[in-house]
Amino acid sequence: RKQARQEADESHRFITQMATAIPSQVFVADLVQPRLVYANRWDNHMIDYDQAAAEGLSPLIWLRRRLHPDDLARYDAAFSALGGMPDQEIRVLEFRVQNLDGDWRHLSIRYRIFNRDGRGRPTQMLAIWDDVTDARQAQQERDASQHLLSRMAQAVPSVLHVLELASPQHAGGVVYTNRDLPVLLGYSYDLAREYGWERFLLEHLHPDDCPQLADELRKVRELEDGAILESEYRLRAADGT
Repeated sequence: RKQARQEADESHRFITQMATAIPSQVFVADLVQPRLVYANRWDNHMIDYDQAAAEGLSPLIWLRRRLHPDDLARYDAAFSALGGMPDQEIRVLEFRVQNLDGDWRHLSIRYRIFNRDGRGRPTQMLAIWDDVTDARQAQQERDASQHLLSRMAQAVPSVLHVLELASPQHAGGVVYTNRDLPVLLGYSYDLAREYGWERFLLEHLHPDDCPQLADELRKVRELEDGAILESEYRLRAADGT
């Protein structure tokens, strides 16, 4: 019995040390009683645990009070659906919550059923939450920047292409374009993707310009970052002009 006790203590110590090392907030919430069964740490910037306990509220219910209004319906729907979750299923919920400093934070929670009663009703939930605010803000900034660049590119009268030099046939070899050159020349979009940009150029280029193109494709592959190579070619349109 003493050995079994020592093994249990050692296992508990190992699990506690491992959970403490996890940067995410890990907790087991009692879905019947207003309490946390376990937490690897206490995030006092997000939840006032003393106030929640004084009011007899589960931290999850207390957290709901500070939820962004636009996320409230999804939050309620997720917890209402707990009863129908299979034991091994893991779901993800992301929402915005106002922390104790008044700042809005984006939280991502992965959760699953941890325990049930004799009738199969969920009584405990295991959840792992991460503050993903910085990642979401960075994503929003990237999206805004890409939207601005796209609008600027569409306003430019020239045709802009970012071309894949290593595999010019893959997916047409065009990484980005503000408008499709083959389509502007009267050819189908599917033809341009089937050929790839290099074959399309070679098959529709004026014969006198072919040697120049071959030479400059070699030079392009040797260009240093920031260097610019200017060229001029003649291409045959679909109507023969």
